[in-house]
Amino acid sequence: MTQTLTRRMRLTRIAPHLAQAQARLSPLANQLKDRLREKTCVEDRIEGVAAQLDVFERVYEMSSQRISDYKSSRQSHTLEWVIIVLLAAETLILFIELLWTLEL
Repeated sequence: MTQTLTRRMRLTRIAPHLAQAQARLSPLANQLKDRLREKTCVEDRIEGVAAQLDVFERVYEMSSQRISDYKSSRQSHTLEWVIIVLLAAETLILFIELLWTLEL
């Protein structure tokens, strides 16, 4: 997840520099940059990377949610068993008390 977020931040920093003409560059350098951007399909690649990062983020979120659900259900099962054992112990004590009073 950390790597995915790092890549998302890196893409966010790089994308504007690849997509727009730079004022500090000469017109010829900006033309060359535009031609290279068109030949290498930079916009499509940026969209593709962004889509991949979205998928990774969704997968990590879903797996984190499943892990959280699993831990929660496991804790609730443990709590249920503790309650069952306590109720069984209480029933046993009441049964022993009942036998004790009937013998007297």
